[in-house]
Amino acid sequence: MIKYLLFDLDGTITDSADGITNSVSYALGNLGISEEKSNLYRFVGPPLVDSFKEFYGFDEKKAEEGVRLYREYYAVKGIFENKVYPGITHLLKKCRDCGVITSRMSIPKVSNVSLLQTVFTYDGKAKTPKVTVKDSTGQVLPLGSTYMLSYPKNRKDVNQYAVSLTLTGGRYAGTKQLYFTVKPQATAFSKVKAGKKKMTLKWKKKSQISGYEVWYGTSKNMKKGVKKIVIKKAKKTSTVCKKLKSGKKYFVKIRTYKTVKQKNKSIKIVSKFSKVKPVKIK
Repeated sequence: MIKYLLFDLDGTITDSADGITNSVSYALGNLGISEEKSNLYRFVGPPLVDSFKEFYGFDEKKAEEGVRLYREYYAVKGIFENKVYPGITHLLKKCRDCGVITSRMSIPKVSNVSLLQTVFTYDGKAKTPKVTVKDSTGQVLPLGSTYMLSYPKNRKDVNQYAVSLTLTGGRYAGTKQLYFTVKPQATAFSKVKAGKKKMTLKWKKKSQISGYEVWYGTSKNMKKGVKKIVIKKAKKTSTVCKKLKSGKKYFVKIRTYKTVKQKNKSIKIVSKFSKVKPVKIK
């Protein structure tokens, strides 16, 4: 017969994530480092000295100072920033009746994990899309006590990025990669000029790109008979479409693109198209 049951405290009986992350934030702040809270949940669990060394490159002396500052906050405030998980109080009260089923707890499975936004346009700023995690009842699960997130360091340039989600807290387990894309800025025509069996096009130069795609044809909806010119130089801002039919109306649009490497493969990330411009050829 089992006489004693031993429970782990952090992540099983109580949710101590706020106290830990706030203590780490206090320590980093006093060391001149500002960090997003979503990146501090990785301190939950591993030894503090090791975490300061691994995540911020601290030497032994600086890591020990980080631990000292952490404990300075935790002893006064962090230790009280702790809450008992729902249902635990009832469970512990019934533990004296071990061997007899006095109640049952059903834990809904995680059924929905998603980014609130998966596509961004380049603006020179790092992107940190929010994540929603829901169980099978539609309940939103809290960050820190049930899952942790890890964002890539450089996530502002045009590229595709992965957010790593790890389920924690003793109730759930598993990992998932969530992907988002930073697209290049769109451009627009600054000049569309008709000539004899040709048209001259000029557009605004954009950064963070590999080049441009010019699409043109005689169909306004650009679905049939469309031709494409790929400009492989980002600095080039003009081109000439030749061998066009005199007296015919053409429609033209442009977009930017950037070629990036993902898992040793080249992929093309494109912007949205400009507005379609009509031009009647001479």
